[in-house]
Amino acid sequence: PAKKRSQVRTVIDTLGERSAKAQRLPSVITTMGKVLEAKPSQSIYLCVDRSRVLGFLKFGKKHLFLTTPQGKWLERDFDCLLDFYVHESCQRQGIGYLLFSSMLSYQGLEAKYLAYDRPSEKLLPFLRRYFNLRSFMPQNNNYVVFDRYYHDDKSSRQKNTPSAYH
Repeated sequence: PAKKRSQVRTVIDTLGERSAKAQRLPSVITTMGKVLEAKPSQSIYLCVDRSRVLGFLKFGKKHLFLTTPQGKWLERDFDCLLDFYVHESCQRQGIGYLLFSSMLSYQGLEAKYLAYDRPSEKLLPFLRRYFNLRSFMPQNNNYVVFDRYYHDDKSSRQKNTPSAYH
């Protein structure tokens, strides 16, 4: 078991490094240690083909303050996509869609109800293509919540902590 844990840690840490490099981030945002220490907890989803890891995504909740398209403040806990990476050798083969849609299905969510932490230049076209997510209001905290979050039928939204409008 200790050897397996060490292998998983190495895989997660390596994927986190590759993700940071691909997104040109100043530092690594995903490591096994950070995921294990996160409060509230975070989840890592892996796409594996035999013994090869093709990609990962990191999911978790964050308490965010956002400005709505109507200019009001919204404070709530959001389900968030915190990191997303597919190895360069297997991009544009449906791996990202499989990974992302599997996470949504497992979490019982729709893409329009997530907050996205600093979406990359590849993630925005991906969300536009597969989930018709286009317009959003830039936020000071670099999270993106698409306008459809505010405009679609709120009765179908995931259960979250109550929102507070100011």
